[in-house]
Amino acid sequence: LHKYLNQMELMQTTEQEPYMVTGNWVLTNAVKMNNKYLVALSNVALGYSVISTSADFATATKYFTEAQSVAELNHFKDIQAKAFNGLAHIYSLNGQKEKFKEFTLKSVEICKQAGIMDGMAAGYANLSASYFKERHADPQNLDKAIAYILLSIKTSESIKDSFALIASYMSISRNYSEKEMYDSARYYLDQSKVYINGFKREVDYNRYYYYLGSLFHQQKKYADAIKSYFTSVAYSNRFNIPTYVITTYKAMTKTYKAMGDYKNALYYTEKINAFNDS
Repeated sequence: LHKYLNQMELMQTTEQEPYMVTGNWVLTNAVKMNNKYLVALSNVALGYSVISTSADFATATKYFTEAQSVAELNHFKDIQAKAFNGLAHIYSLNGQKEKFKEFTLKSVEICKQAGIMDGMAAGYANLSASYFKERHADPQNLDKAIAYILLSIKTSESIKDSFALIASYMSISRNYSEKEMYDSARYYLDQSKVYINGFKREVDYNRYYYYLGSLFHQQKKYADAIKSYFTSVAYSNRFNIPTYVITTYKAMTKTYKAMGDYKNALYYTEKINAFNDS
């Protein structure tokens, strides 16, 4: 049954039915066997299946709440953390920022109790991203974003989680760029490149060059920014990541406008529209 849940996570489909058939079959058999761990785990899997394929937050909440209840009664800390994280994700999608933070912190605390270091790092990173989005509402939010991503980095470094560090180094680079601390921003961005090279994660170069372009734009080095953006687009096309192509085109439009090159700004605006239409 556990193997079926693992296979369920690996499914590559946007359709909900395959997930639900598998998850409900495991849940039914777990109940028959009175296997509380699998009952909790299958409820978590079903919750994530619902929110990844629909906006049916009520049903997803029911699954996560049941998983959390069973996990708490039976001291399954790992599943309890996943359930809290799932509920936090729903609050994020629903625009309930404070509830998102509350349940993310609950997930982090459970991970801390159980020594689930990667879960702690992920929670800190999610909190950092949330505060970064709110940076314009209150300047202190940017400092909070930096504090949380530093905690995430420290936790990931303690377990040598290289994949997590690539994303976290990029995030803190973006944060320092916003504070106009360009040397620190470039330092952490280049740290991410060290791990990309070391683990031959060329797929991550699209993000690296996008953030490098953003950093150059912040410093008004517009020609360097455009050059970096073109490199990002090349990697996004190579690895078939169209959403990042659109993101980069939007950044290029902004840079071309800053350069006074309205012809290219219009050209890439039209390319964005063409991507969206397709």
